[in-house]
Amino acid sequence: MPGSMAGPLGKENIIAGRVIKYSLKSQYSVGPHIFQRLSAGKKMLKEILKYFVLGYRYVILDIPLLFESKMLTRFMKHTVVVYCDPQVQLSRLMHRNGLTQTEAEARIFAQMPLAQKVKLADHVIDNSGDAETTKKQVLKLHTELEKSLEYLMVRLLAIGATVGVGGLIYFLVQQLV
Repeated sequence: MPGSMAGPLGKENIIAGRVIKYSLKSQYSVGPHIFQRLSAGKKMLKEILKYFVLGYRYVILDIPLLFESKMLTRFMKHTVVVYCDPQVQLSRLMHRNGLTQTEAEARIFAQMPLAQKVKLADHVIDNSGDAETTKKQVLKLHTELEKSLEYLMVRLLAIGATVGVGGLIYFLVQQLV
Protein backbone atom coordinates (compact mmCIF):
# COMPACT_ATOMS: atom_id res chain seq x y z
CA MET A 1 0.00 0.00 0.00
CA PRO A 2 1.42 3.42 -0.94
CA GLY A 3 0.96 4.97 2.51
CA SER A 4 -0.15 4.45 6.05
CA MET A 5 -2.50 5.87 8.64
CA ALA A 6 -1.09 7.21 11.87
CA GLY A 7 -2.64 6.60 15.22
CA PRO A 8 -4.43 3.54 16.54
CA LEU A 9 -5.92 2.43 13.22
CA GLY A 10 -2.87 1.00 11.50
CA LYS A 11 -2.52 -0.29 7.93
CA GLU A 12 -4.75 -3.30 8.49
CA ASN A 13 -7.74 -1.02 8.97
CA ILE A 14 -7.59 0.68 5.58
CA ILE A 15 -10.79 -0.73 4.19
CA ALA A 16 -11.18 0.79 0.74
CA GLY A 17 -9.61 3.23 -1.62
CA ARG A 18 -5.94 3.89 -1.31
CA VAL A 19 -3.97 6.02 1.10
CA ILE A 20 -1.24 8.00 -0.56
CA LYS A 21 1.04 9.72 1.90
CA TYR A 22 3.04 12.76 0.87
CA SER A 23 5.35 13.85 3.62
CA LEU A 24 5.80 17.58 3.57
CA LYS A 25 7.48 17.77 6.97
CA SER A 26 10.71 18.90 5.35
CA GLN A 27 8.82 22.15 4.71
CA TYR A 28 8.61 22.84 8.45
CA SER A 29 10.58 25.80 9.63
CA VAL A 30 9.94 28.14 12.48
CA GLY A 31 10.32 31.65 11.16
CA PRO A 32 8.50 34.42 9.33
CA HIS A 33 8.06 32.43 6.10
CA ILE A 34 6.89 29.20 7.69
CA PHE A 35 5.05 27.74 4.74
CA GLN A 36 6.26 28.39 1.27
CA ARG A 37 4.43 27.27 -1.81
CA LEU A 38 3.79 23.56 -1.33
CA SER A 39 3.30 21.19 -4.21
CA ALA A 40 2.60 17.49 -4.02
CA GLY A 41 3.78 17.26 -7.62
CA LYS A 42 3.19 15.11 -10.64
CA LYS A 43 3.63 11.85 -8.74
CA MET A 44 0.54 12.51 -6.61
CA LEU A 45 -1.55 13.42 -9.64
CA LYS A 46 -0.45 10.26 -11.45
CA GLU A 47 -1.42 8.15 -8.43
CA ILE A 48 -4.85 9.80 -8.24
CA LEU A 49 -5.44 9.27 -11.96
CA LYS A 50 -4.30 5.65 -11.69
CA TYR A 51 -6.83 4.84 -8.95
CA PHE A 52 -9.54 6.81 -10.76
CA VAL A 53 -8.98 4.68 -13.87
CA LEU A 54 -8.93 1.50 -11.75
CA GLY A 55 -12.43 2.35 -10.54
CA TYR A 56 -11.88 3.46 -6.96
CA ARG A 57 -14.67 5.68 -5.66
CA TYR A 58 -12.32 7.77 -3.61
CA VAL A 59 -8.64 8.19 -2.86
CA ILE A 60 -7.36 9.32 0.52
CA LEU A 61 -4.43 11.73 0.38
CA ASP A 62 -2.56 12.11 3.65
CA ILE A 63 -1.29 15.69 3.32
CA PRO A 64 -0.43 17.13 6.75
CA LEU A 65 -0.16 20.73 5.50
CA LEU A 66 -3.17 20.68 3.19
CA PHE A 67 -4.92 23.71 4.69
CA GLU A 68 -1.68 25.66 5.10
CA SER A 69 -0.82 25.23 1.43
CA LYS A 70 -4.15 26.78 0.33
CA MET A 71 -3.52 25.50 -3.20
CA LEU A 72 -4.65 21.91 -3.07
CA THR A 73 -7.95 22.26 -1.21
CA ARG A 74 -9.73 23.51 -4.32
CA PHE A 75 -9.05 20.13 -5.92
CA MET A 76 -10.53 18.17 -3.02
CA LYS A 77 -14.19 17.17 -3.02
CA HIS A 78 -14.02 16.19 0.65
CA THR A 79 -11.50 17.10 3.31
CA VAL A 80 -11.06 15.15 6.52
CA VAL A 81 -9.24 16.26 9.63
CA VAL A 82 -8.21 13.71 12.20
CA TYR A 83 -8.43 15.61 15.45
CA CYS A 84 -7.28 14.93 18.98
CA ASP A 85 -7.09 17.18 22.00
CA PRO A 86 -3.93 19.33 22.20
CA GLN A 87 -2.35 17.42 25.09
CA VAL A 88 -2.76 14.10 23.29
CA GLN A 89 -1.39 15.69 20.10
CA LEU A 90 1.71 16.93 21.93
CA SER A 91 2.28 13.60 23.66
CA ARG A 92 1.88 11.56 20.46
CA LEU A 93 4.18 13.84 18.48
CA MET A 94 6.90 13.64 21.13
CA HIS A 95 6.62 9.84 21.33
CA ARG A 96 6.33 9.17 17.58
CA ASN A 97 9.14 11.53 16.48
CA GLY A 98 11.38 11.38 19.55
CA LEU A 99 11.08 15.13 20.09
CA THR A 100 11.49 17.13 23.24
CA GLN A 101 8.46 19.04 24.48
CA THR A 102 9.97 22.31 23.18
CA GLU A 103 10.62 20.83 19.73
CA ALA A 104 7.15 19.29 19.54
CA GLU A 105 5.48 22.54 20.63
CA ALA A 106 7.48 24.48 18.01
CA ARG A 107 6.30 22.08 15.30
CA ILE A 108 2.67 22.31 16.46
CA PHE A 109 2.73 26.11 16.71
CA ALA A 110 4.26 26.35 13.22
CA GLN A 111 1.06 24.79 11.84
CA MET A 112 -2.44 26.11 11.58
CA PRO A 113 -4.22 25.34 14.87
CA LEU A 114 -6.24 22.11 14.84
CA ALA A 115 -9.37 24.00 15.90
CA GLN A 116 -9.10 26.11 12.73
CA LYS A 117 -8.53 23.01 10.56
CA VAL A 118 -11.62 21.42 12.10
CA LYS A 119 -13.68 24.44 10.98
CA LEU A 120 -12.32 24.15 7.43
CA ALA A 121 -12.80 20.38 7.08
CA ASP A 122 -15.83 18.68 5.58
CA HIS A 123 -15.44 15.71 7.95
CA VAL A 124 -13.79 15.36 11.35
CA ILE A 125 -12.53 12.17 12.95
CA ASP A 126 -11.96 12.59 16.70
CA ASN A 127 -8.92 10.49 17.49
CA SER A 128 -8.71 11.46 21.19
CA GLY A 129 -10.32 8.28 22.46
CA ASP A 130 -9.69 4.60 22.06
CA ALA A 131 -9.01 2.79 18.80
CA GLU A 132 -12.50 1.26 18.61
CA THR A 133 -14.23 4.67 18.81
CA THR A 134 -11.96 6.05 16.10
CA LYS A 135 -12.51 2.99 13.92
CA LYS A 136 -16.31 3.43 14.16
CA GLN A 137 -15.99 7.01 12.94
CA VAL A 138 -13.78 5.93 10.03
CA LEU A 139 -16.20 3.15 9.06
CA LYS A 140 -19.11 5.61 9.14
CA LEU A 141 -17.24 8.01 6.85
CA HIS A 142 -16.21 5.15 4.55
CA THR A 143 -19.86 4.03 4.26
CA GLU A 144 -20.93 7.59 3.45
CA LEU A 145 -18.27 7.94 0.75
CA GLU A 146 -19.00 4.50 -0.72
CA LYS A 147 -22.74 5.26 -0.98
CA SER A 148 -22.13 8.65 -2.57
CA LEU A 149 -22.63 8.92 -6.30
CA GLU A 150 -20.60 12.12 -6.62
CA TYR A 151 -17.84 10.30 -8.44
CA LEU A 152 -20.21 9.24 -11.24
CA MET A 153 -20.48 12.68 -12.85
CA VAL A 154 -16.70 13.06 -13.06
CA ARG A 155 -16.33 9.54 -14.38
CA LEU A 156 -19.07 10.07 -17.01
CA LEU A 157 -17.48 13.35 -18.11
CA ALA A 158 -14.08 11.65 -18.42
CA ILE A 159 -15.54 8.80 -20.48
CA GLY A 160 -17.48 11.23 -22.64
CA ALA A 161 -14.40 13.37 -23.25
CA THR A 162 -12.31 10.30 -24.10
CA VAL A 163 -14.92 8.98 -26.53
CA GLY A 164 -15.32 12.44 -28.05
CA VAL A 165 -11.59 12.93 -28.58
CA GLY A 166 -11.24 9.37 -29.87
CA GLY A 167 -14.11 9.94 -32.31
CA LEU A 168 -12.59 13.21 -33.49
CA ILE A 169 -9.21 11.57 -34.08
CA TYR A 170 -10.88 8.69 -35.96
CA PHE A 171 -12.84 11.17 -38.10
CA LEU A 172 -9.71 13.19 -38.92
CA VAL A 173 -7.71 10.08 -39.78
CA GLN A 174 -10.55 8.90 -42.07
CA GLN A 175 -10.55 12.28 -43.82
CA LEU A 176 -6.79 12.14 -44.40
CA VAL A 177 -6.79 8.58 -45.73
